Amino acid sequence: MTVFKRFPSYDQIARGAAATVKRFPFALLSAAVGTVVAIYVVGHDHSTDFPALEKVIACAALGIPFFTALVTFAEKRSWNETRKMLIQGVGLALLVGYYFSLPVKINEPAHHLVRFALLNIGLHFLVAWLPWTGKDQLVGFWQYNKTLFLRFLTTGLFSAVLYVGLALALLAADQLFGAEVKDERYFQLWILIAGLFNTWVFLAGVPKDLEALNRGGEYPNGLKVFTQFILLPLVVLYFAILITYEAKIIVDWNWPKGWVSELVLWYSIVGILSLLLLHPLRDRLESRWIQATSKWFYRGLIPLVAMLFLAILRRISEYGVTENRYLVLGMAIGLTVVMLYMIMSKRKDIRLIPILICLLAFFSTYGPWSAFAVSRSSQEERLQALMTNCGLLVDGALQKPAAEPSLEDRQGMSSMATYLIEMHGIDPFSVWLSDSTLRVLDTLPRDSRPERITEKLGFAYISPAATIAGGRFGRLTIGHQQPIDIRGYDLMLPFEDLSASNSTRDYPLEQDTCRLAYDTANVRLTLQFRGALCDTSAVTVIALKERLLALVEKSTTGEVSPQELSFNSVGADTSVKVVLRSVSRVGNSLNVRSLNGYLLLRRH
Repeated sequence: MTVFKRFPSYDQIARGAAATVKRFPFALLSAAVGTVVAIYVVGHDHSTDFPALEKVIACAALGIPFFTALVTFAEKRSWNETRKMLIQGVGLALLVGYYFSLPVKINEPAHHLVRFALLNIGLHFLVAWLPWTGKDQLVGFWQYNKTLFLRFLTTGLFSAVLYVGLALALLAADQLFGAEVKDERYFQLWILIAGLFNTWVFLAGVPKDLEALNRGGEYPNGLKVFTQFILLPLVVLYFAILITYEAKIIVDWNWPKGWVSELVLWYSIVGILSLLLLHPLRDRLESRWIQATSKWFYRGLIPLVAMLFLAILRRISEYGVTENRYLVLGMAIGLTVVMLYMIMSKRKDIRLIPILICLLAFFSTYGPWSAFAVSRSSQEERLQALMTNCGLLVDGALQKPAAEPSLEDRQGMSSMATYLIEMHGIDPFSVWLSDSTLRVLDTLPRDSRPERITEKLGFAYISPAATIAGGRFGRLTIGHQQPIDIRGYDLMLPFEDLSASNSTRDYPLEQDTCRLAYDTANVRLTLQFRGALCDTSAVTVIALKERLLALVEKSTTGEVSPQELSFNSVGADTSVKVVLRSVSRVGNSLNVRSLNGYLLLRRH
């Protein structure tokens, strides 16, 4: 019986849940509102009737860390309930202001989603350091964040187990009792657990007596094992890979590849996290190796950070600033500050790390220095310079060029225009296009805006997704809106994804069967009728290779006319016409991956 007394009773659980609501009312209200709205969105088509619901979910998601930070800040300073509610009311007003700053659809233009992500990151790190400003707070700061880290892992495990158990129960009800559980119910269940249950359980474990944490506490042995035997070996592995690659760069005298930036950043994150988790042990005699590891880790970052700067600055010099490049450069600068501080400072105040990340996230979010303002300005200037060089702009005004811009220039301008439209909408083009033209363009579907806007700017649009290495097109298409001429034929038979692994289609007719086969080696189609009344040895061959090669060389946009992708063959008893909707290929040679289109037949 004594074993079972250790477990909390239902009454204790209820009191604990109620105490959490009383302590974090606005944070749990945010979790509840966001969860309910997200569940509704998943189960309904809200895109046209209720697009603002996505804004509610975004504000609710920000409210959880924001109100948590405000409450713990007030508790650390022993504020009374009135002052605590007042500061949370100020936070609520800021969230309402953020809601009204968003467009009708949060993802149009897409930079609002990036801003939301930056605010979310900044607010989560705000929780880590805001209660711990002032002197002699380092021990409490570490103990507090250690508790939050372990609580995060624990609640994540609880939520995952609960979800799997309930999802299997839904599946059993569906399969065994015919309950007809809809697919979206599983996602709604996950939203309920992750959004409300997980948040509630996590907040219940946030330390309340923050002042007591400054007196220290026992270091979890499991955390030491996890850090020492899992995270640190990963740091050593990453370091070996990166330092070897840097040596290769020096020997070959080649610029580092763009993706090396991500590897350096992940190496730095895992390494710094490992050292932060081991920080309280660094002064113990048996753990002096931690000081040595920290010392050489930050010194080892020097050549890697230099390589990081080379990689990202090269990308910026070649292609200008975008939000991703801005943020990578910002992280490189922040990493440099942390590295120099940890090498040169004797104090080693680890609070600098979350404070710096938080401030960089907020700094990048709003203002003329933000990631969005700088990126938009950079790409606008590059587009304007290239249009001027091509003769499309003269003294800032649109003009008809004397010669059509080259394929490479059109690819570059199309790429910049696509970026500006997706990330910043149609506003960047107000310099060159009239307000009435922009209003018309704003009513078009997002996918068709780049082509129409580049048409207004005076050059043919080239989809970045259509091009492959060497400037040749990986996809030829006639577009879904183009009509197909079926005059003179009796049957129209569709086919999709005709490829090497799925090379035949059988169509049952009245007295026989028609088989369409794709010969990938020779890039041709063969047609054969099978049945009692047919000559099964008769095969109609439709060659595609020469026509497709000519179209690949000729096409500048990847889009061609239906006539150009139509292939005819007339036999003794059958007329055949193949119209290809799209042709997908790989590599620079004519290696056709798949065919989509229609087979038209007429029996004589």
